[in-house]
Amino acid sequence: MSNLARHGDDDLGFEADSEFGSAYDEYEYDEYSCSEYGYEYGDGDDDQLAEAYPRALPLELEHALVGLMVDVQQVARCAFRGVGSRARAVTWGVLAGLLPKWHGDRPAALANHHLGYVYAVEAAAVRLAPSVMDRIDTDVERTLPRACVFSRPPLSISLARMLRVYAHARADGQYVQGISDLAGLMLVQYLASVSRATSGPHADALAAAQPVLWWASIGELAASVPLEFLMAVEAEAFACLDSLLAASGLRGLYTPTQPRVLELLDAVDVLLENELPALAAALAARGISSPLYAHRWIACLFARELPVGVLGPIWDALFAYRALEANRLGAFVVALCIELLRMYGKPLLAPDLTFEAAIHHLQHLPLDSWGPADAVRFTARAAAAEAIRHRAHLLVEAEAEADPSPDP
Repeated sequence: MSNLARHGDDDLGFEADSEFGSAYDEYEYDEYSCSEYGYEYGDGDDDQLAEAYPRALPLELEHALVGLMVDVQQVARCAFRGVGSRARAVTWGVLAGLLPKWHGDRPAALANHHLGYVYAVEAAAVRLAPSVMDRIDTDVERTLPRACVFSRPPLSISLARMLRVYAHARADGQYVQGISDLAGLMLVQYLASVSRATSGPHADALAAAQPVLWWASIGELAASVPLEFLMAVEAEAFACLDSLLAASGLRGLYTPTQPRVLELLDAVDVLLENELPALAAALAARGISSPLYAHRWIACLFARELPVGVLGPIWDALFAYRALEANRLGAFVVALCIELLRMYGKPLLAPDLTFEAAIHHLQHLPLDSWGPADAVRFTARAAAAEAIRHRAHLLVEAEAEADPSPDP
């Protein structure tokens, strides 16, 4: 029997629609100036701490978030530059459609999400098959292994609640392993953001933590807050993740046959051959196909590849795509894969490199030294490349419509 909190109905009500235009086509990549947006970056590990706790919100983002109605498109543009942990919860909430554009509508909307989540937790605990719960418990224990916080309460219980609600929301009531990394990342990012935006000893302790102790601090924070607060954080994190996956078609990453993963892997193969032909030939000569290295990148949305302080800016961009051009989010994920290969593919061209060494390199890219500024530049380059490909595709379509081929 489940030891999770128990309540009533199964009305989830977590769908969120995006109705914003294609303003992203105007986006172009410029070198990111950290100091301009109120961040203090040092060297090495200090980068992650500085990114997580900026001096203040970037002025442009603050202007987009305040007022009677939020400027969602401007918030999305700011998100491409990284928003910092303090603003992440509200930014992701706005971009996911969780938080209404009108400030006055937010209390009722959040109350509805919180109550719906409480009901869904109870329904999932009662209705899910024991085998599904067992798979979820197994997945929780191996979530984000470098974090080591999901193997014990309360975060292990919080994550299990989120995953059970997700499985219950599926029409077949099944659970496909792998989504736990995404849900775990959402949970800790939301918890850190909400706590940092609220004054008090918990926020002060988290802000004072060194990066190497960040995970321990977030675990201690989760253990010290009331259950009602923790479940409210879970509800909002779950709603944002569900909206991101639903609006962009990425739910197909987490079905038994994973058709969406296969589609994106095929796209990686095509772009790799077209844009990096020498690297594509070197990998093909060793019998290395994209599923051997890019499957985890795509299925976990890079959650296992990068430190938590670096993942934030990448997910900021994912949510920006969700708000502006949700149908292009999959193409952006592919663009991130291609950019990683462009940056770290040179060692794979060595003629004497073995299959084993090549796979090890691809599965253990030297990303631990990245700071948030590196992540922002990485996502900007990938977004710019995706925009160029998209415009080229539109141009080809326009030319085909203007000059149709004659009938045979």
